[in-house]
Amino acid sequence: MPASCEPFTTTLVKGTAPILARLARLDPSLLSPIHHRSPQAQADLSVLRSRDRSRIIP
Repeated sequence: MPASCEPFTTTLVKGTAPILARLARLDPSLLSPIHHRSPQAQADLSVLRSRDRSRIIP
């Protein structure tokens, strides 16, 4: 990681987001790639979340 980004990784302070957005615009490789869940994984997660909610409600 470049030394110029080091202060952003240790403590997030108010106003950091715009600076990070500018950095990402200048060098998109600083952003880590995202991976979307498959439709099946999303369906499975929905089932698990609904089970968790049903335990909370008496």
